[in-house]
Amino acid sequence: MKSRRVMVTIASVLVTGASLAGCSGPSGGSDEPVGEPKSGGTLSWAMIGETQSMDPAICGAVAYQRCSPVFGTLLRYDTETEKFVPYLAESFESADGQNWTLKL
Repeated sequence: MKSRRVMVTIASVLVTGASLAGCSGPSGGSDEPVGEPKSGGTLSWAMIGETQSMDPAICGAVAYQRCSPVFGTLLRYDTETEKFVPYLAESFESADGQNWTLKL
């Protein structure tokens, strides 16, 4: 009974040590610059699910991630300032908060 407890303790220590060793980062990182960013090329983006429609009014949560890069919005909500900011519109204004004038 005592030897089994010792073996379980040793096995637990070895498994824990191996797990922690796997969490460490790579050693000997390089400080050399990686070069200039490249533009152009192809971006492949894999997603689960099928897009039923590219209509932004009816696309669901999965399809929205595919639709949103295609269809921009006039304004975006800035979560830091908690205000709307122009996106596709150049500017916007409203005197009463109900009627809006947007400059495209």
